[in-house]
Parts: sequence; structure tokens; C-alpha cells
Amino acid sequence: VAFVVQKHSGGRWRYELMLEATEPEPDDLIEIEASINKTAKVSFKLANGFDVDAPYTAYFSPESPSVFSVVPATGVLGRARGEGELFTISYTPLEYGKAVRGTLIVLTDEMQWSYDVRGTHPKYTAPRGEAQVETVLDATVSSRLGGSPTKNFLRSNMRSSSR
Repeated sequence: VAFVVQKHSGGRWRYELMLEATEPEPDDLIEIEASINKTAKVSFKLANGFDVDAPYTAYFSPESPSVFSVVPATGVLGRARGEGELFTISYTPLEYGKAVRGTLIVLTDEMQWSYDVRGTHPKYTAPRGEAQVETVLDATVSSRLGGSPTKNFLRSNMRSSSR
């Protein structure tokens, strides 16, 4: 792109500019936590950035996993100082694994909002079991066990051999 600065008194300067358009930074981060095959939902309100109503479409980018969905997908965003449209994002994980990420885009003719949506699983805590068997002998059982006389096998063997 050529950028030309021209002065009324006769000066003229020409500059070559190289412009690079990249994806915008997300407007916000939304985190949703759900168990396998259970649906978790998060809702938020959004109003138009201008003082007019604007039709919109809301969708997840093509790279986003199918475990995310948004309703409503189309509608009209209210004016800037209005209450705003209620959006509900659903997350239904189908398998265990690492956290998934998607990008929600809300698009009007003049504005675009993007949200980084992250779906996670609840943190697993292993159950802590308690022993169900008592390992201490009862005092009465212990006294009966220790009270029996011990047999002297050597004396018994000597008596049986002498007969």
C-alpha cells in the first residue's frame, strides 16, 4: 500500500506500507466444567456497541469441537444502553482427555465479538476408604487364647519311646 503525504506548499512524500491483518484477540474467556455425557450451560448478555438494533449470527468457528453449542444462533442485538441479548453456551463432553477449546463468534454488520471457550472435566478426587475389619482382639478372646498350657513334646516323645 502506498501512503502519500502532500503539503499545500509543494512538498510530497511517498511511503510504502505493508499491512498485515490477523485474527483479533478474544473479547473474553469463558470456562465450562462438565462430567462425561452431562451438559453444562453458561449464559451471558450482550448488547450492540452502537445505539441501534442490529441483526446478528452467533456460531462456533469451524475449528471448534462439536461438544460446544450456542443458542440463539440468530436474532437482533438490542441498543448499546439496552438490556442485551441472552446467549447460552452448552458443553457436553463425550470422552475423557485434555481440556477442549473453541471460539464463539457473534457477528453483526458492523461489529464482531469473539470468545475463547474452554471446556474442562471436574477434578477427580480418589475415594478415601476406611477399614471395615477390626484388627484388635477382644480382651476375653485374648485371655482364653493365652491361657492354654503348652505341650512339652520332648517329654512326650521320651515317655512314648521308653514304653
